[in-house]
Amino acid sequence: MTENPVQLPKQEKLTVEKVRKRAEHNDGVLYTLEEVAMHQDEIFGLTNVLEVNCPKLKIIYLQNNYIPKIEYLSKLTQLEYLNLALNNIEIVEGLEGCEKLNKLDLTCNFIVDITSVKSLQGNYNLKELYLIGNPCDKFEGYRDFVIGTLPQLEVFDGAEVKPSERNLAKRNLAVLKQKMIDQIAMYEPKNYTPEERLETWKSIEETKKKNSPPPPKDPHDEYGTNLKVKAPPAGPDASGRIIQCNQGKWNFKWKDEKDLLILDVAINRYLDTSQIQIDVNPTWVRIEAKGKVLQLILPNEVSIDNVEALRSETSGNLVLKMQKIDKSPFIRYKTPADIV
Repeated sequence: MTENPVQLPKQEKLTVEKVRKRAEHNDGVLYTLEEVAMHQDEIFGLTNVLEVNCPKLKIIYLQNNYIPKIEYLSKLTQLEYLNLALNNIEIVEGLEGCEKLNKLDLTCNFIVDITSVKSLQGNYNLKELYLIGNPCDKFEGYRDFVIGTLPQLEVFDGAEVKPSERNLAKRNLAVLKQKMIDQIAMYEPKNYTPEERLETWKSIEETKKKNSPPPPKDPHDEYGTNLKVKAPPAGPDASGRIIQCNQGKWNFKWKDEKDLLILDVAINRYLDTSQIQIDVNPTWVRIEAKGKVLQLILPNEVSIDNVEALRSETSGNLVLKMQKIDKSPFIRYKTPADIV
């Protein structure tokens, strides 16, 4: 009997839907988005999605994908930090218009042509560059060539660039460039290549598909007990009741400041903001982070058109500031100890 071939996931390039999914911390709004994290997201190529829809981006995390080329990013004039580590990139290119670019991480790609860093000479604000883990980092004179070619660098591969080092590299740049050209010409790919990395991905996906058990028909085991505690429905249930819960066991507190109702939630500072979803309604609020839900009834009715969500840079706390419609003060409300 012939075995049916395993259907692998489609090798998708970057799409609007994928970006919007990662923009939930910004209410899914792309035009004002300043930071987006799409690392380990099985992206196989860039498109003009970010240039067209997210002109205010300052920080982009795209590490650990399968992106073969740096493209469709040069119109992001506000971009300050780009992380493309662990991809399939072979040439440094496509960032000429990113005039505010300050930090670029290309760790562990497949860059052989180190002379392509010349394309970054116009990025005058570029202070930090990472190329370690690429084939070119084994070339003799590699560090000196990059420092001489990009005199604006202050940190290269995690090590500070000293003025004396920079001056010497600039003086010897012509000799260093010829060394790079000679070593590029002699380079022969060994072991790991972009093509082999894609084949590895296919092999892993095939194994995952073959070994994955069929999805359960319902959330109960044979004894009728829940396999996983479900979060309550968002907002009112079938009977019109809002079920409060705190699956993340987060500490939270309410503040009453004149026209504002403030909710302060102690979320782990290391949790990426892109993994937090917020849904504010006139009488209740729901926060989801890493599959855990905090759902609370509000002590005052609020205007959903006047909500501000902030994240503390020091503690990581999520602070929601909501404009009250019912402006009467509250005496006491639910605390973390009251809600499970």
